[in-house]
Amino acid sequence: MKTLYKFLLPFTVLALFAACKRDKAEWDIGITAPIAKSSLTIEDMIPGSYVVANTDSSLRIVYQNTIYTLPVDSFLNLPDTTFYLPLNSPTNLTLTPGTQVPLPANQMNFMLDPTKLTRVVIRSGNLKMKVVNLLPQDVIFNYTINKARKNGVPFTASEVVGMANPDSAILLRDFDLAGYDISLTGASGFQTNVLPYQLTPQISPDASAYNVTTGQMLMKMYTTFSNMKPEFVEGYFGSQAVTYEDTAVFNLLKQFVGGTLDLQDIKLGLSMENSIGADIKATIKSLKGVNSKTGNTVMLNHPIINMPLNIDRAVNYGYTSTPQYAPVVKNYPFTNATTNLAAFVSNLPDRIEYKVDLKVNPLGNVSGGKDFIYSDAAIKINMDLDMPLAFKMGGLTLADTIDYNINAKEEDIDRYQGGNFKLFAANGFPLDARVQLYLIDESGMVMDSIFSTSLIAAAPVNANFKAIGQQNTLITFAVSTDKADKLVNTKRVVVKAVFDTKPVSQYLTMYSNYKLDLQLTSDFKFRMKL
Repeated sequence: MKTLYKFLLPFTVLALFAACKRDKAEWDIGITAPIAKSSLTIEDMIPGSYVVANTDSSLRIVYQNTIYTLPVDSFLNLPDTTFYLPLNSPTNLTLTPGTQVPLPANQMNFMLDPTKLTRVVIRSGNLKMKVVNLLPQDVIFNYTINKARKNGVPFTASEVVGMANPDSAILLRDFDLAGYDISLTGASGFQTNVLPYQLTPQISPDASAYNVTTGQMLMKMYTTFSNMKPEFVEGYFGSQAVTYEDTAVFNLLKQFVGGTLDLQDIKLGLSMENSIGADIKATIKSLKGVNSKTGNTVMLNHPIINMPLNIDRAVNYGYTSTPQYAPVVKNYPFTNATTNLAAFVSNLPDRIEYKVDLKVNPLGNVSGGKDFIYSDAAIKINMDLDMPLAFKMGGLTLADTIDYNINAKEEDIDRYQGGNFKLFAANGFPLDARVQLYLIDESGMVMDSIFSTSLIAAAPVNANFKAIGQQNTLITFAVSTDKADKLVNTKRVVVKAVFDTKPVSQYLTMYSNYKLDLQLTSDFKFRMKL
């Protein structure tokens, strides 16, 4: 409801009479004032973003939402990992100035089982290097990862580590790995999760000769990969089975707080979307619509529930291509003939609870180690709902809250002699409506309600049950003196409108020009004394 002006109740005019002192005289005055003006359209019942107008101005609902998304962290996650390497002398040596310490090639083995990766392109992350020098002379520390390349250039670092003083010297460096394309195929090119690297420590040309013995520890190196967020990974993701249970918000009918809704023709589609480069087998174990206001739950029935669904892997066009990949989508239609869809929607759910079993690579490594995933990929279950906005409704309740402040004092209420709220309604919907007002205090508690047994009459309809014009109705709400006391503490008013279609048994189509205009006024009497 779109409120045009706030509640105004001019008790303050009473102050104009308070200053006059004469012989005792009393009289009653009537005060009539506008309080609020609103216009209710179909968008107040159903969010406007879901309502589409047809060429004949009739309306339909188009609702699209992703109710389930598989977290792909298990495929893209590279945990923080630290590799420790002690550098020992391979034999008895005299380390002369400029000498390179002969060391064999080394490799880092990432513990990623069951995932076996061959390639990772880094979106963001860091390589932190800590070098401890135990020698009494400066060392030039050369570090190369030939299979980590950015723009074709290998990762290299060359740093001077100061001499031990007295026991050791420490060098700390932090390198940004964003944009590096890393091959994890090891030195042979046929391994997985293995990154080779080469260290070539060199004694500073300005150092003095120094003798070391076989096995003597010369240096210690710590390499830490941290906060690694891949842009792309490739390899074999293993044959993993997981179960996910979660809740998705369903806000299509959130404005309704009670009653029954019988929609004429509902078409629901569930689609399984696979954007990762691995085959999956998904089983939807349950799909429940929950009405949080009533506590009612309706389980959606359909042949695909509890049935394994096989979805092929996405198509990989290549990391440097545009687009990089194409997802595979499988659609599963739901109709009233194959499911309890009408009962599911009529429950007016505001959330959907689901449980999904998922198995990745159910047939094993059929890709030969060519599984892939991009950072924006996911496995999704999408819901598409399309239906004409034609329904029968009984007791369907719409609630709205509006601010209220009468700015009255207790002495003003003492002069109150009774009166009414008057609701003027011009109804362009083919729906009867009953209205009740709830007085809400500052803490959000309901203090009282004001109601009338009268109906807002439905608009007249033609032979095709389309509303023609508007039906005018005046409804009076009596406001007793005890309710007036509570008006002083009222901060908000909840307006509940209960709708019924007319004729009751007929499905009625909603049109874009339908609206319900409301104007609320006060007509109160006060006892004035001079």
